[in-house]
Amino acid sequence: MSGPAPNQGAALRFAALFGVATFVLATNSVLSRSPSLRLDVVAPIVVFLSLELELFAGLIAAFGVGYLADLFSGEPKGLYWASTVIQFLLLRLFVFRIVGSRPPIVAAIVVATTVLGLVVRLLMQATLGPGRSTVTSMSPGLLSLFLGAVLLGYPLYALFSRVDAKLRPRDEQFF
Repeated sequence: MSGPAPNQGAALRFAALFGVATFVLATNSVLSRSPSLRLDVVAPIVVFLSLELELFAGLIAAFGVGYLADLFSGEPKGLYWASTVIQFLLLRLFVFRIVGSRPPIVAAIVVATTVLGLVVRLLMQATLGPGRSTVTSMSPGLLSLFLGAVLLGYPLYALFSRVDAKLRPRDEQFF
């Protein structure tokens, strides 16, 4: 008699988190047709991935989320993919793992990640891309970008934490 594969729970957890991320990105894309009303839902996802997942799983998930964000954004391809991976790596490098964190701390990290992502995308556009994105051209959407980070940062983090907690394997204790 064979039991479940040892990594089956981890694969299910990863698939569920990635499915929720896809749903959040698709919903944001449908609801915010105007670029001036686009909320930043990528930053809360990246913050969760960098704070709660293991390095390799989080990196793969950040790669996938960045790719999906590229597809849903309508911006030049590769901007969100690269900035998401860079955000993930910088957060892993500079931010300590926060478990059971308070909403203001997570919201502040999400806002900082939003700024970081914006700066990375602008630098990439200026050095590599067609150079169509500038702060002036983005200014109509900056308010909604930051409001989305402030208002949705912790709720999205909490959503991913709940999904993760439901599917995270429980440590068995032996007495």
